[in-house]
Amino acid sequence: MTTRRRSDDGFTMIELLVSLTIVVIGLIGLFSTMLSASRGNAIGEAIVQATMLAEERLERLRTLDTVTLQSLPAAEATPAPVTVKPVLTAGEQAKATGVVYTINASSVTPAGSTGVLQLTVRVAWKMPEEAAAAPGREVAVSTMVFRPTN
Repeated sequence: MTTRRRSDDGFTMIELLVSLTIVVIGLIGLFSTMLSASRGNAIGEAIVQATMLAEERLERLRTLDTVTLQSLPAAEATPAPVTVKPVLTAGEQAKATGVVYTINASSVTPAGSTGVLQLTVRVAWKMPEEAAAAPGREVAVSTMVFRPTN
């Protein structure tokens, strides 16, 4: 009478199902991590773009005369949205992010100062995949400009 050992038969169906379940759970965790990293990269890219827009607008404002700067809040009371198109170099692909940036600039004369203006540029946006009720994001860049009075 020959008896077969259990180890010679290979894997049972239950062993295969348990191992497959463990592999699937691991893959779900991996994909979740990749998705979170992708969202983080998109948010970081939007922050960099908003900061560049704010700094560019601030540099343009610094070239304006004092009278124009002092009337700034009234001039930009209703800011127009800006959609940024990506600048491509050879071999890159365009990313359709769908992010719309709203730029708002203001100027303030600090109390007790003469010839000094504080310029602030705020860039606000909302990521396309965020819910409509979610708060938007904002970057603010500020500088002081001295314009001597004659």
